[in-house]
Amino acid sequence: MKLTEKQAEVARDIHRFRVLNFGRKSGKTDLAIEEIIGFAAIRRYTHSKRPKISYIGETRKEAKRIAWDRAKIRITPLFAKEANESNLELYIKNNKLSLADGNYSTVYFDGWENISALVGEEFDFLVMDEVSKYRNFWVGWQEILRPTLGPRKGQAMFISRPQGFNHWYDLTLLELKNENYKTFHATSYDNPHIDPKEIEEARKELSPERFSQEYMAEFVKQEGLIYKDFKRTHHVVKTEPDVGMVVEFIAGLDWGFEHPSVVLHCKVDRMGNVWVLDEWVKRHKTEGEVVNYVASCNFNAVYPDPENKSGVESLSRAGVSVREVHKGSGSVAAGIDRVRHYLRENKIKVHERCLNTISEFETYSYQPEKEEPQEENDDCLDALRYVISALQYNPTHTVIDLSWRMDMAARNIKLNSAR
Repeated sequence: MKLTEKQAEVARDIHRFRVLNFGRKSGKTDLAIEEIIGFAAIRRYTHSKRPKISYIGETRKEAKRIAWDRAKIRITPLFAKEANESNLELYIKNNKLSLADGNYSTVYFDGWENISALVGEEFDFLVMDEVSKYRNFWVGWQEILRPTLGPRKGQAMFISRPQGFNHWYDLTLLELKNENYKTFHATSYDNPHIDPKEIEEARKELSPERFSQEYMAEFVKQEGLIYKDFKRTHHVVKTEPDVGMVVEFIAGLDWGFEHPSVVLHCKVDRMGNVWVLDEWVKRHKTEGEVVNYVASCNFNAVYPDPENKSGVESLSRAGVSVREVHKGSGSVAAGIDRVRHYLRENKIKVHERCLNTISEFETYSYQPEKEEPQEENDDCLDALRYVISALQYNPTHTVIDLSWRMDMAARNIKLNSAR
């Protein structure tokens, strides 16, 4: 296969983690298959006699639809044995090593929803496609997939188009902080095999925002966002509140298992600002493990999702100061409005290390043509909503805030009098 200029640029690069921010029909899947062949047949950058490679799509169904058949056709001449259709596995000859000794490469195709099954595996190369659509990306990457590359010093290729300013946006910027990462950008126009007139037709039919995102691979605000007032320039911080300004150290807790459990570490200052300073986002944690973690943090108070009654009771037995969270008809909409108010008043400060919380603020959306939130990209924001919704029922912060302001006013009067 002859590579396009943009594809060749990526193929020549030797960074361990390559991030491809590519528009529609820019050749990203074909490039991924060529890279898989490079690691499997030529054993590029690996000395493993039996390299293991995995292609991960948004779902297993999408992995099969997008890449499986194309890979089979391209790789058939290199087969060491017949493909396993039920397990979506390909077996590829590598560097003429003896097949009798089992020296062949294996390529697995699967979906993001199944990555928990990869715990303990070892890979030479991972291809992750449609990454912007992955739910809880940082949890899956940092806790499951990244460790699978350690023993063999494996590499990874991340591929996607933008979807608002979510985790994909942060991933494309990692090259600024980590020398192992390199980001590449390509638009639909960079594929010489696509008639530019077809792209222009799409430009006419789509909204400017949609065309910019889908074809030009540019980052634009996602449509239907619930928290449109959230802005990184206003709400993401690198600092923490001064110790003397902190009123309470509290947490919001959203229970989960397949969806992660979330504990947001928050501090409320004298001005009524809520600082989100850390996030504990873990999948497959039992109720007991979550309770033990919360108890170890010594929060002044915890605001848990009340629907898990046994969990709330376990927190109380563990000595955790549990505060009531009002939940019922209309509570979600009311809580969203409360969070919006805090955003508009610039009273929410999210530390830059809280990547999942930031990503959710930029992707949490309404269902199409409905005023009901989609049940995704909301785990951290649910935990935050419990905190902020409950604060309005606790007048302590207002009283402290007012007394502090009065102290400052009295101090200013004294200073002015002294002058």
